[in-house]
Amino acid sequence: MEILTLGFMIFFYSLLFSLPALLLGWLLIYLISRLPFDITCKFFVWLFLAAALPFVTLAIISLLFFKESIFLEELSFVLPATLSVVMAILLRVNFFFRLYANISTE
Repeated sequence: MEILTLGFMIFFYSLLFSLPALLLGWLLIYLISRLPFDITCKFFVWLFLAAALPFVTLAIISLLFFKESIFLEELSFVLPATLSVVMAILLRVNFFFRLYANISTE
């Protein structure tokens, strides 16, 4: 029974901490698609803003649930998430360009 409780807690907390970043990411993709820039500039805007999402998520979670300011110790938890976001975007750069090629033809 403890394993089920532990699994539910892990699921709940991971959903709680990742949902703001997911929703903000979808919003950013929509807003970037509406920008009047060329596709290369949109890619670098996406890269910069997506790398900032873990920091924004930390700020949202910290201010909503803990009512405290963000300390430097907490920022060390965000750096691996930021690096993984940047690496994932760089590895999937072709999919980004294909996405916006499909959006521009529709």
